[in-house]
Amino acid sequence: RIVGKPYLLLDIDRAKIARYGLSILEVQNHIQAAVGGMAMTSTVEGRERYSIRVRYPRELRNDPEALKSVYITASNGKQIPLGSLVDIRYEQGPQSIKSEDGFLVGYVLFDRLEKYAEVEVVNAAQKYLDDKIESGELDVPPGISYRFAGNYEQQVRASNRLSIVLPIALAFIFLILYFQFNSVMISAMVFTGVFIAFAGGFIMIGLYDTDWFLDFIVFGTNMRELFQIHTINLSVAVWVGFLALFGIATDDGVLVATFLKDSFKKNKPGSIPEIRDAVVEGGLRRVRPAMMTTATTILALLPILTSTGRGSDIMLPMAIPSFGGMTLQMITMFTVPVLFSLWKEWSLQWEEKWQQLKKNSSLFGCVVLLIFVLGNEANGQNLPALVDEALANNLELQILEKEYEVALQKAPQVSQLPQPEVGVGAFPLPVETRLGAQIVRLGATQMFPWKGLLASRSDLENARSKAIFKKIAIRSLDIKYQVEKEWLNLYELDQRIGLLKQNLPLLDALEKLALAKVESGKGTTADVLRVQLKREALLQQIEILKQEKRGPVAALNQILGRTEDAGIAVADSLEFARLIWNKDSLMSLIKTSHPQLEMYQLQQDIARQEMKVNEMDGKPTFGVGLDYIMVNGRTDASPVNNGRDIVQVRGTVSIPIYRKKYEAKAMEEQLKIASLDLQKEDALQKYSAAIERAFAQHETASLKMELIGKQKDLTQSTIEILKSKYSASGNRFDELLQLQMEMVDYDLQMLQAVVQSHLAKINIERFIQQ
Repeated sequence: RIVGKPYLLLDIDRAKIARYGLSILEVQNHIQAAVGGMAMTSTVEGRERYSIRVRYPRELRNDPEALKSVYITASNGKQIPLGSLVDIRYEQGPQSIKSEDGFLVGYVLFDRLEKYAEVEVVNAAQKYLDDKIESGELDVPPGISYRFAGNYEQQVRASNRLSIVLPIALAFIFLILYFQFNSVMISAMVFTGVFIAFAGGFIMIGLYDTDWFLDFIVFGTNMRELFQIHTINLSVAVWVGFLALFGIATDDGVLVATFLKDSFKKNKPGSIPEIRDAVVEGGLRRVRPAMMTTATTILALLPILTSTGRGSDIMLPMAIPSFGGMTLQMITMFTVPVLFSLWKEWSLQWEEKWQQLKKNSSLFGCVVLLIFVLGNEANGQNLPALVDEALANNLELQILEKEYEVALQKAPQVSQLPQPEVGVGAFPLPVETRLGAQIVRLGATQMFPWKGLLASRSDLENARSKAIFKKIAIRSLDIKYQVEKEWLNLYELDQRIGLLKQNLPLLDALEKLALAKVESGKGTTADVLRVQLKREALLQQIEILKQEKRGPVAALNQILGRTEDAGIAVADSLEFARLIWNKDSLMSLIKTSHPQLEMYQLQQDIARQEMKVNEMDGKPTFGVGLDYIMVNGRTDASPVNNGRDIVQVRGTVSIPIYRKKYEAKAMEEQLKIASLDLQKEDALQKYSAAIERAFAQHETASLKMELIGKQKDLTQSTIEILKSKYSASGNRFDELLQLQMEMVDYDLQMLQAVVQSHLAKINIERFIQQ
């Protein structure tokens, strides 16, 4: 309402008052005294004080002609009438003058027709005004603007708020279902009840908009009038009804799914018919309770649907979605068991296919392994093949490889930003602001560590994974040494058996020679018995060596990952080992490439990286946050943007004040580095001593080979001479037999020297990474 009330206007003529030497203040003071009154003095009445105000009576104040006769004293003492200085008149104006944010405000009131929603009416009015302005029929003066206010604004704010609340509510419902069942699949099956109920609510709203729904009379009562059938617009109340519906729409699904899980746990079905029987058993037990739960909810809504008292205009739109959704939601008693059965049947079929595939793969692997084993047993296994097999099958190496793969997965874990924090807060006592009361706060915060901290943590985990990878190299050298050492023990035992067996025919020949001399009368029976005793001693020694072979075989099988009684055939024939290194170049090579020393270096790198991460951990951490505060509009006033929600940007800083732990961590890593330096020095000393012992062992074996070779040649010549003499005269048989046994000892000593040379070689190679 722009006009409707008369205003008395007094316009001062500045030029006229200037001619009389008057100021605007003096003229306004006279007008104030005549119209508004002026306190001239005060009076004291007992303990009370009253001001005495003087002004013209009402009949003169309201008469412009009377006001023109008011005299004002000029600076020269002359009395000048107010009418010659001021233009006095009446004009029409607004009944009240209102302003918001410094701008004058006027209101144009209108209401909606029945069957139209407020938002729909406002949108139509906005379109109408836009068309008029665009066509030029309506001209909006500069400085003038308009906007729609009232319930429409609250509807828009509530819709925006619900667009946030509804997804949050659905997410919470799903999380609660997941906490109940600990299964995403089962939670999703039960959650389908929400969509079914959602569809039921809209179906009921659509039925309320038809002319035929409940169009009949029961006991003289019109059902359409009883249930107040009319068009229901999508208002805030309707969406609140949907929100309440979502909370109870999964009740039947939870009941059915819980008993289906119990049924499967008890029956443990192993075939599709058994799965379906278990589903039917679990579903049937919950039909009646689910029906009762749904029926009580539907019956409880009937009084709201038929109510006509105060508040029914709000409660009815809230109840209609719940009524329709719960009515249609009863079919979840059938959808959940069907989905549960499909899921279990699909899982069973997939598991059967997987087991068949594993069975076929295992059969193929067994055939390949059998061919491999048989081929190796037929052809024998040389030392490099055994080393390769040990490195491929050793369980310790496989464990270290898995640990390395695990370590590789840690770098991506620590290189990510911290998880954002999301919070919800409510104000039990709303906090009043100029635009309304704050009721709910939604906040999200993301923390950002110091620049480079995430990359340093990733580098730290990568360094740790490299250290584990270096452990694999160290363990590989140890396994290679163990295989070679046990193989050499097995080789020595196998060759000793072979040498002893080779001497059995020589003893048989000596026995025949002794028997021939006994028959000719030139020999004695004692010679034959001594040969037989030596032969039995060799046979007994062979049996002992065969039993000793079980130790190296079991040790090798353990390293190779085989069964303890698996056979190992030695196919190689070793010559005396030659060393291709000198001690000085060998120690230089060990210092630069030995994996244990490299491990110490990596551990020092890890300690230095720990110090870098520790230093950055002591730096501030920054955070950025966003708060969304829901505000209820004021009812006692209508300021601009009344009830507008608040969006607040926040910044936080986490400052590590307590520094002692960071200093202690830095000192700890420095001590680790110093300790690793000492460990490296100690390891080098041990390696140098081991290399010296290996060279000495090889030199000893070489001297033994040279000495035994000379002794063997001399002994063989002596044996030939004694054989000739014994054949001629039958004397000195004891010496011949003794020398023959010494030849056996020489062969065994030469074998031991060869093995000793190879042991010296592998004792050196264990420090060299191939």
